[in-house]
Amino acid sequence: MSHLIEDHHYRRMALSGISRQSRGHGSLPRLHRSLEEHGIPFDPELVAPGNFYFETGAEAVKLFLDQRKVSFDAIVASNDAMAMGPGRN
Repeated sequence: MSHLIEDHHYRRMALSGISRQSRGHGSLPRLHRSLEEHGIPFDPELVAPGNFYFETGAEAVKLFLDQRKVSFDAIVASNDAMAMGPGRN
């Protein structure tokens, strides 16, 4: 996250792949810390649930664009499978 904020000057990063089990120790706390360290407000609309499989990466994009209609600078996937998308695992 720091790389995207500091080097690319992104301010709105969407995060895909949050599960109930990961909220206490995974990507969401790191996202909160990174945003807070850089003075960027947290937007829950930019967080999508997922189970770390490639299908949920595609579902997250649909959620952000088609349902929530949010704008963002980048999508940060919780793992490589979600980032690569269907048919590329």
